[in-house]
Amino acid sequence: MESSSKALHSLVSTGTQWSGPDAERFRSQWQGQSSKQLAAAVDALNRAAEVLKKNADQQEQASSASEGTRPGTTGAKAPSGAAGLFEHIQNGDKTDDGFRIEKVVGPDGQTRLIVYFKGQDTTRGRGLPRSIGLATGVIGLDPVAQRALDAALADSPNGKRTEVMMVGLSQGGMDAQNFAASGKYNVTTLVTYGSPIIQTDDPNIQTVHIQAVGDPVPAAGEAAEIGANALKGKYSIPVVGPILYTADMVENMAPANTFSFDPHDGVGMQVHARDYPAAAHAFDNSADAQFDDVKQSMKKFEGTEAVIVN
Repeated sequence: MESSSKALHSLVSTGTQWSGPDAERFRSQWQGQSSKQLAAAVDALNRAAEVLKKNADQQEQASSASEGTRPGTTGAKAPSGAAGLFEHIQNGDKTDDGFRIEKVVGPDGQTRLIVYFKGQDTTRGRGLPRSIGLATGVIGLDPVAQRALDAALADSPNGKRTEVMMVGLSQGGMDAQNFAASGKYNVTTLVTYGSPIIQTDDPNIQTVHIQAVGDPVPAAGEAAEIGANALKGKYSIPVVGPILYTADMVENMAPANTFSFDPHDGVGMQVHARDYPAAAHAFDNSADAQFDDVKQSMKKFEGTEAVIVN
C-alpha cells in the first residue's frame, strides 16, 4: 500500500498526464483526504504487525526455549555441507532483517563466522522497497547486516581477520555476493542457492552457486541487473566463468545426481520454492573434482556447535 501510494502520488503531482477540472478535483481530494487515509491505514497495519510479531516471538521463545535458538546461545549442531547450510538459512529466529550470524569453532580450534541471507522477505524491516534497493545496488551493502557483522567480528578472538562464510538464498545470494566482493571482510567461502550471479567470482574465495534446472529466478535476476546497470551507465554485469553447480531435478542427466523425474517437482517458481533442499544434497553427493576445494573450505566451518550471535 505504501509503495503504491508513493507511486500514485508521484503521478498525481506531476500534472502532465491529466489536466482539467476533474483532474484538479481529484488532486485536491487526493492531497487533502485520500493520501492521508492510505497513510493512516499503512500505519495501522504496521502497528498491528508489530503486535502480531511480538506475540509470535513470545510463542517461539516458549516453544524453543530448550532448543537454544536465541542469540547468544548454542545451536543444536553446526551445519554440515550445502544441505546443512541450507537448513540453517531457514531455521532459527525469524528476524525482520532476513539474515542471521552463527559463530562456529572449527575442528582446528579456530573461531569462524557464518552469515546467512534469506530470500526476499515481506517483513517490515525488509519489505519490497528495501529489497529492490538491495537487489539493484542502490543501497549497496545492507547497513543493518553490516553493523551486526562488525559487532560479531569485534567480539571474535581474531577480530577482522576472522574467516567468514557467506551463504544466501535467492536475493539473499545477491547480498552474500555483494558482501564477499566488497573486500571489507575476510570472506573465504561463498555459497548461494537459486541466486542471480551479479559479481565475478573472486579466485581467493572458495565459491559455488547451486542452481536447479528450470528455476527462472537466476536468469530473471541477472536480466534485471543488466537493466539496472544500463540505467547507471554500465552495459554488462561483471560475470566471468561463475563456479556453477547445476542440479537437474527432472531428469537424471548429471552422473553425480541421484535424483530422478518427479512429477510433483513442478516448473517455474515451484522449482525455486521446492527444489533447493534436494539440489543441496545433490551437490554434497557430487563426485565432481572441481568442487573439492570449496567443499574442503566449507568443512572448516562445521565444528561441533554453532552459537547464534545475531
